[in-house]
Amino acid sequence: MNTDDDKSTPVADPANNCLATNIFYLLIAIVVSNFCMFLRNLIVIRSYGAAAHGGFVLVVSIAAVTIAVSDLGLASKVGVRLIARQRAIEPERLGQVISGLVTVQLLFAVVLVLGMMAFAGPLASAFDDISATAVRVAGAWVLLHAIIRICIMIYVGFERMGAIALFMPAAEAAKLVWLLICAATGKDVIWIFVGWIGAYGLAAILAVAYTRRIGRAFSFRVRIQPQAIRRSLHIIAEAVPYHVPFMAMFALPFVTQFCLGVWQVPEQVSFFQVCYSLAFVSRLVSIATATAIFPRLAHIDASAGADSNEATAMLKQVTRCVGMIATFVFAFYCTTGSVLLQWMYGAEYVSALPVLLVLAVGVGLENYTQQLHQVLMAMRKVRVISLLELLRYILLAALAAWAIRIHGAQGAAWTVCAAIIVNAVLVMCVSRRLVGDIAAGSFVRTLAVFAVVAVVAWLPYGRCFAVPAWLLAASSLGLFRLRQLRQWSALLTSAFRSRS
Repeated sequence: MNTDDDKSTPVADPANNCLATNIFYLLIAIVVSNFCMFLRNLIVIRSYGAAAHGGFVLVVSIAAVTIAVSDLGLASKVGVRLIARQRAIEPERLGQVISGLVTVQLLFAVVLVLGMMAFAGPLASAFDDISATAVRVAGAWVLLHAIIRICIMIYVGFERMGAIALFMPAAEAAKLVWLLICAATGKDVIWIFVGWIGAYGLAAILAVAYTRRIGRAFSFRVRIQPQAIRRSLHIIAEAVPYHVPFMAMFALPFVTQFCLGVWQVPEQVSFFQVCYSLAFVSRLVSIATATAIFPRLAHIDASAGADSNEATAMLKQVTRCVGMIATFVFAFYCTTGSVLLQWMYGAEYVSALPVLLVLAVGVGLENYTQQLHQVLMAMRKVRVISLLELLRYILLAALAAWAIRIHGAQGAAWTVCAAIIVNAVLVMCVSRRLVGDIAAGSFVRTLAVFAVVAVVAWLPYGRCFAVPAWLLAASSLGLFRLRQLRQWSALLTSAFRSRS
């Protein structure tokens, strides 16, 4: 079945070297950050208990959703696309464009932080085991994180992601060290949140320093310009459709955790968050590839005489890669999931294995959708994505009201997975109609491998053979190709050495 993308082979040219290097740097940042998150979950659960971890997750979720809202669709997509296109069309106006983007996002973040401070009491009263003080402390994260996201927007727009591999792991390591100190000395959870302000502050300082370095390299300066808000209103209006899919994808686990916090005990929130963080492993590569290809696609779209074949070949490569990784993660958890949950978090978490497996499938399929989003957004066909994401949340709300109330974390997992599957199929069909060839073969192969592994794992003693079944199915269906895996490994190594 190696038909539609046999010729999609990585080529060691400067463009692919740049793409591979950016993916490499993003992978470092994402892998280190998520590894620290796993360790944080482990330490909080072991030191403070599952109920305290549930409250801990809810406070982090409130801050995360506020951070996502403060993005306005600028840092995540529109700002990146504007910078990438400005480089190709009118580079002398880069400073003015970037200054406007920075001013709008900072002022909006300040407004949201003040809102969190003012409404901390009502927010905390909606859930058990969290305090208004914790919510107010988390508000400081929002402002610092806004600064970090603005800097990342600039890095990604210029395709200079190396700094992300420095300051994000530094912040996560600082948070982890402070958590270990608090756990060892028996400090209350609120002191963990206070210390994390310093960790985010460290990351913000490093991020701003590297942003100034990029400004000197490309001859632009960033200034806070309040008058730029009026000039940027049309940009904000343009960003809203981009913000809906970003919010939908980013906020999905946090919204689900809010529902669990309202309708279930804190332990169910902890079960879901732990399983989602483990399922998120397959997203590590997906985020890196999606972030790296978006400015490239936007630059191609803005350039005169752009070749659409380059975008198509890029999409085929990354969708096959994320499909291969997602199906392997599912097979791995089929075999080792119960042992991992017991070893890492304790015997009470073994019952959450079905939650982990269902979420592994859902997250794996959403990885494919995430790549399609980059193509549609770079080519300014984003309104249809916003509509489909709204439909997904309508479906999620309809199912969650029943499933989460009755089945807790398992109901939440099935609700999330069902909404993701429906959304993925719709996005694939619409994308094929709007932009033509969108590597649908990779999606079909990913589904087929998921099905084969699930059937084998369901058989008596079948979980022991889940990984061999994955290898056989992925190889025969063309999802796993050792030759191209070696080529990409060589390209990543070559690109990294050339930048060192």
